[in-house]
Amino acid sequence: MKKRRRCVGTGLLVVATSCFVTFFLQPASRATADGFRSITTVTADYYFPTSTTNETYYVETDEVFLAKIIPSLSLEAKVTRNDFPGGPQHLFYVGPVVSFTDTIYAVAIYGLGFDAQTNLIHEVDADFNWETDTSAAFVQFKGDYFTVDASWYILPSVGGKIHLIPPLGLFGEYFLSWDSAHMITGSFWGEADYTLNPIVAVRGGFTVSFSRNLGYSIIAGTDITITPDIVVKYKFSFLSNVVEYLTAPSPTTSYGIENLISLDWQF
Repeated sequence: MKKRRRCVGTGLLVVATSCFVTFFLQPASRATADGFRSITTVTADYYFPTSTTNETYYVETDEVFLAKIIPSLSLEAKVTRNDFPGGPQHLFYVGPVVSFTDTIYAVAIYGLGFDAQTNLIHEVDADFNWETDTSAAFVQFKGDYFTVDASWYILPSVGGKIHLIPPLGLFGEYFLSWDSAHMITGSFWGEADYTLNPIVAVRGGFTVSFSRNLGYSIIAGTDITITPDIVVKYKFSFLSNVVEYLTAPSPTTSYGIENLISLDWQF
């Protein structure tokens, strides 16, 4: 049974909602958003055929809902569907977002899902964040367990973002994954974004991954602020030489493209 791809390798930007604390999806903190917030994201990957492999695809659809309960506590719920050859898979998540101060908060969510053969998938996501108007730092932890073959992986990461000047933001995050096949994979994601005006911002960046071979991706995207409470984001990536890891797509070495679009709505 083919497992779903996660946030490692050159695919570490796919499921930007599965790695939800990424700044690609955060025009505002999950902790400071008042009332309700909905973030809908669709990610589509296509891997080109080679002389030894067929073309393949991966589509992930996520809906994240946040509700403020009291000033220091919000509830996060998420539904994810993964479509790929051998799929689909569905996962359902829930957990708290706890604010300790105006700049420090933590998130812990549990996800339960099933694949096309109704085998269960368990996932735990947790992160600790410090954010101001000009900078941020965070640590994250993700772990998945697949009951179909008792396989698992863990994915800790650390990252941050700074603004050298008000319109220019620099973001970086380092991932280290370890799985039940004793495969260790490292990845770095770097990105810069520049606000052109109150409506449009552009971004560009890269990822690089290393295990038994080297992989990378090139990223370009834009943010469009329709109103202060409605933001649409689009990202395009060229994927090259996906490195080998437990939940990598097949083929494990290929070239492809990725498109991501998200709608972030606070109300």
